[in-house]
Amino acid sequence: MLTALASLQDWDALFLYTYSHSADLKAERITGMFDINQHPVMWGLMRAGAALFLRGDVARARRWTAAELNADDEIDHLRTSWAWGLVSGEHAGLDGRWAFRHRIGIVRRREDTPPNALPPDKVALNPERYESDTGEVVWAGFSQQRGVFVVRSPVSKVAVGFLKGRSYELGDRFQLRCVEAPLDGFAAFVLTALEHGTRWRCLITTVSYAENTGWNLRELGEGRITVGNQWGDAPTRIAVPTLELSVPFPARKVACWALDSNGKRRQRVAAVSAGRNTARLRLEPAHRTMWYELILG
Repeated sequence: MLTALASLQDWDALFLYTYSHSADLKAERITGMFDINQHPVMWGLMRAGAALFLRGDVARARRWTAAELNADDEIDHLRTSWAWGLVSGEHAGLDGRWAFRHRIGIVRRREDTPPNALPPDKVALNPERYESDTGEVVWAGFSQQRGVFVVRSPVSKVAVGFLKGRSYELGDRFQLRCVEAPLDGFAAFVLTALEHGTRWRCLITTVSYAENTGWNLRELGEGRITVGNQWGDAPTRIAVPTLELSVPFPARKVACWALDSNGKRRQRVAAVSAGRNTARLRLEPAHRTMWYELILG
C-alpha cells in the first residue's frame, strides 16, 4: 500500500525502517515490530512493492493540491511540535486523505503553486471511497469497517483488506474472488508482471498473516492487541487465503506453479476454462506457499 501511494505521489525515494536492531541475523523468526531482515511477509512482498514504486507501475496522480506554509508560520508551529507531531501539510490546511486522490504538497510562497493545482477547498473526496484521479488506486469500505485497498494498473494488480466473500475487478479483465481467509477474512494479493506483451510472466504473492511459534498475542481492549516482549520462537508460520483468480486468456495458454521458498517451481496449479478466452486458477493453503509463477500466452 505504501509503495503504491508513493508512486501515485511521484515521490523520489522511499525508505524502510529498519533492517535489524539485533546482531542476531540467523534467528529465523520475526524479531521485532520494525525489523524486516527475517520477516517472511515483508520480504515476500518486496519484489511487488519495488515494481509498484521503482518501476512506476502506479501512474502519478494527474492533478496537484497545494497549500502555502511560509517560513514564519513553520517557526510558529515548531513551538508546539514534538516527535510524533512534526510540522506538516496539515498545518497549512491539507488533509492527508487527499493523497489518495491527487498529489499533495506545501509551497513556501503562493506564487510557487503548480499551475494546475486545486485549492484545498476545491478538493472533492468521497468519504466512503478514496479513488485516485487516475482511477488506478481505490480504498473503500470504511463505514462497515471492512476496508479494501485495490490497485488496477496495467502490469500490477493488488487487493488488500477484508476480501472474503467478494469479487474484485483488477483491470484488463483480471478478476479476483476471495473464498476463505483467516483473521475475519483478511488477505493480501499482488500480481506483478515481470514480462508482459503477447506473453506474460508474472509473480503472484498471497498472504493473510505471519506469526512466530508460541508468541503471546493478546488483546488489551478497545481494539488493541500486542505480543509485548513475548515474540516466541522459530519457525515463523504463515497463513494464506483461498483465492480464485480469473485471467483473460484461454486455459490452454495459462501455466501456473506454486514456488518453494527459493522461488523454484514445486507444484503445477491447474487452470480451468471459465468462459471464452478466460481461465480460472485456485490458489489455496494446500499449495503450502505464498508465491506463484504465472505464464500467460
